[in-house]
Amino acid sequence: MRSGFKFTDHTADVEFIAQGSSIEDTFKNAFMALFDTLSYTKKVAVQKSKTEKFMIREKAQDLERLLWYVLQDAVSIMDSKALYGYKINRIKISGKGNLYHFSGEISAKGQNRKNAKLDVKGVSLYNLKISKKGSNFAANVVMDV
Repeated sequence: MRSGFKFTDHTADVEFIAQGSSIEDTFKNAFMALFDTLSYTKKVAVQKSKTEKFMIREKAQDLERLLWYVLQDAVSIMDSKALYGYKINRIKISGKGNLYHFSGEISAKGQNRKNAKLDVKGVSLYNLKISKKGSNFAANVVMDV
């Protein structure tokens, strides 16, 4: 598994498994898989254009729904602002009772056609699952392309 995520075979869409030793690492790796689906993130990171940063904040009753919300938010914001994300920082996930909160800061740069890979239309709820095995977490995500 490279960089905490791996792509798996899917008939029509893009599916990946993100892993981490904490839930924050797992969410970070899910964002990196999303970014890597949209563009060549290493090229985006070094392109000369200005870095733009934006925050994502969400809340949900369970971790799966929280992951779905934040990835959907990232897709929508990057699409509306013509950006490619290449890094996420300051991830914080907290839970109280039946409510989980997420905040994280995405670093992105303007879309450059030569860095494009696929157009992600959205994140599917189909087969979305977060599991814990020992002290590690894994998230299975399918994206509509």
